[in-house]
Amino acid sequence: MPSSGVAIALAGLALTAGCGRIGFAPESNSGNGRDGSTASGDGPACLATTVPISATPTRSEFPVLAWNGTKAGISWIEDPIGTPSGRFRTSSLDGPADPIFTLGVPGPTDDLEIAWGGASWRLSWSEDSGPGRAILRSTDGAAAQAITTNVRTNLEARMAPLSADTTAYLWATEGAGGNAGFDLNLAVLNAAGTKIVTDRTITTGLNAIDIHAIAWTGSELVVFYATTTQLMMLRLSASGTTMAGPIPVATEAVSSHLSAHWAGDRFLVTWFSGSSIRIAYVSPAGALLMPVLRPPEGAVLSLGVASAVGPTSDVVVWDDIGAGEAYLLPVARDGTVGPRITFPQAASITAAWVGTAWAVAIAEGPMQRDIYLHQLCL
Repeated sequence: MPSSGVAIALAGLALTAGCGRIGFAPESNSGNGRDGSTASGDGPACLATTVPISATPTRSEFPVLAWNGTKAGISWIEDPIGTPSGRFRTSSLDGPADPIFTLGVPGPTDDLEIAWGGASWRLSWSEDSGPGRAILRSTDGAAAQAITTNVRTNLEARMAPLSADTTAYLWATEGAGGNAGFDLNLAVLNAAGTKIVTDRTITTGLNAIDIHAIAWTGSELVVFYATTTQLMMLRLSASGTTMAGPIPVATEAVSSHLSAHWAGDRFLVTWFSGSSIRIAYVSPAGALLMPVLRPPEGAVLSLGVASAVGPTSDVVVWDDIGAGEAYLLPVARDGTVGPRITFPQAASITAAWVGTAWAVAIAEGPMQRDIYLHQLCL
């Protein structure tokens, strides 16, 4: 991994005192991340606040993060190599963190998602359920409800809150026959768990389980997914009726970690291509607003790529298990990339805008990883 950017010493390792700022350095067109060039900042980076999140001697990994205007919600997997189990807790940015909830049954749990729904936290995950694997959901960490009822393998649910009462879920289901790939299914549920839109199949024959995303614009549900050669977009009403599409967005290889976020006038769409990160800004009609961005990071061996939108600019985060580091890359909506920030001795990472700053939740430590919540000075 190239060493450009700014290194941040992490909590529990060697936090550096003081709090500088990183500026968004202006760049020429040749410095927008498309040709291997990099940006430089105007000062050191720091951690404004740090809160320990996981609180057990077992390994903790794969955090997801959201913000409700007052507190962060963090969910993560405990003991991912042994018996993975989901956890959830909230925390102010300067701590201390609130009590920990266990998600579902103490058993194999994966594919965590979290969102703030305007009145409550929405959580979803996949969990072994006898002959298959089910998608479950919870509000505020309370008793779980099953979204799926089939006996097949259901994985990688994505969420989009539509209102304080309704949430859309999009997930992959093992195909009905042998090597049939995966079906992509959509449902919309109210707070009581009643399905307002019942298990609509968006497409079939997907060749991977992590190549789909969903976003709510305030008036439309928009689904992104990948075929073997294309990034696709489908526009739906809140009732699940097709409004436009499927629309080919870009001819791109998408291998995993497809994410989509509504930024008010466009979508931020990011993914892992198999060896590198890709970033796209897409119009509400499904057109690329600029060529797909290819950050100058070289080959990456990643277990997780994620992104988040802010009020005027955005970030992409990922880990590199070969380097044993995690990274944050600021991205302006004209395609300019800022200086990459490096988190040493770190793995899975997620980010969120927390009102006035960026925050990240990271699994840290050389071997025995713990989850920390950091507010950043950028």
